Amino acid sequence: MLARRIVLAWRAPVVAGWLAALAIPCHAYEMDVHFGLTQWLARKAGYTAGQATAIALGNIRVDSGLIDTMELTLEHACVGEFPEAAADVQRRHFPSAVTVPARPESRAVVAGSAAARKPLDDTLPRLIGKEGLMLSKYGEAMHTLQDSWSYAGVPGIPEPGAGITCNPAYASAPPPGGAGSHPHGAALTLTHADAAVSMAAASYQALLAYPPIAGASRRPESWAALVPLVEQFARARTKTEKRDWFVGQGIDDTGFLHHTTLPDGPRPGALEFMGRMLPPLKSAKSNQNDAAPEVKAFFDEVFARWLGTESVESVVMTLGPGGAARPLPASSGARPSQPGNASLDPGLRQLTARLKLWKMRDHGSAAQLAHARAPLSAAQLAAVDRLTRGSEAYVQPDELRNAFFPLLPKSQDPSPLLPYIVRALTPGSNGRPRSIAITRLRHAPYDTLGLIAERDSRGWVLIDVVFTVDQ
Repeated sequence: MLARRIVLAWRAPVVAGWLAALAIPCHAYEMDVHFGLTQWLARKAGYTAGQATAIALGNIRVDSGLIDTMELTLEHACVGEFPEAAADVQRRHFPSAVTVPARPESRAVVAGSAAARKPLDDTLPRLIGKEGLMLSKYGEAMHTLQDSWSYAGVPGIPEPGAGITCNPAYASAPPPGGAGSHPHGAALTLTHADAAVSMAAASYQALLAYPPIAGASRRPESWAALVPLVEQFARARTKTEKRDWFVGQGIDDTGFLHHTTLPDGPRPGALEFMGRMLPPLKSAKSNQNDAAPEVKAFFDEVFARWLGTESVESVVMTLGPGGAARPLPASSGARPSQPGNASLDPGLRQLTARLKLWKMRDHGSAAQLAHARAPLSAAQLAAVDRLTRGSEAYVQPDELRNAFFPLLPKSQDPSPLLPYIVRALTPGSNGRPRSIAITRLRHAPYDTLGLIAERDSRGWVLIDVVFTVDQ
């Protein structure tokens, strides 16, 4: 009977009108919401700081915080087709009454729907007698509810480029059209601040529905008193503004803002978050069982040099199209020093700019240019040069292996953890073999990146960079 009352408490409105904005098209949220705001809401709902953190950690680990949740659209719906992975992504982030495989228009996401509430409805009856142990699982279930606002509408289909097409029956991406001009506008609360407030209201209601822990009652604040504060949070435009908001609310540890696609601003604070439960990579070199050794060796070199201290121009001049034909200096086998941008032909100039942008530490400042689909204009190329002037603009991992999220390839055979996953692509229009290295870099955690190589008579060369926006 108690379990039944808990479920009914969740379904009954706590404050009239909280969910009145269910039909507002909304967009994907990042760690500022799934961890930071969730933690703050839990404290306001009367949870202790430790309990609030447990809920927030369970919530954020749905977004690539566990090996089991590290799903790459490029791999499971574009380069390959893996129904189970596509179904997991839909269940966690794109809840719908119609499950994959299915056309996007038949599986629209409705904010606050029965499908969005199902993880919470399934979890609530299991809490009885284990209230103190299930906080993280409850946070995990809340993630799906929050993402039903994030992805409300008909799921989009990614367009990585380079001739790669994604299967619309499996792929799920933020709905097109409502995210504004920013490629990660779907992830930013400021894009649709009113929708973010509605999401927060539903999250607060879910937190109030949790039964007492060890018999201790909670004393929540009224939602009406929290609305102005949530509105301020939603409209913050930089990591600095988000940090100021959290510090003003008594949350001083804001390292989780590292994993948000906002510009740093002048005072972002320390940006490091250790809340993911991901095992460390043993090496930045690939030991993927089903990848050709020469392809792995090539991509190992690409990543080591690109994410190292060598100039991006030098990497492209030697590993890009035509580069393999250029002899290296005979003195020590060293790579050529940095050439001027003017010495690069237009194709190499575009590739160089793309690689620079995806290497930028502050991805929030680089995102609009990095995600541009058309070739960068002269003005945009000049902007890239300004943004990347000086080595401090780039990621500088203490060890190369720490630049990557650990990945497991979709395979029936056991595999070690990998820094990137190699897959063969269909040949290009010139008939040459192509391969892609699919990776997730820690400084751009909501993007899956693909480096494409082509083999000609001289060997493998790097020819393109593609991406998808992921959870």
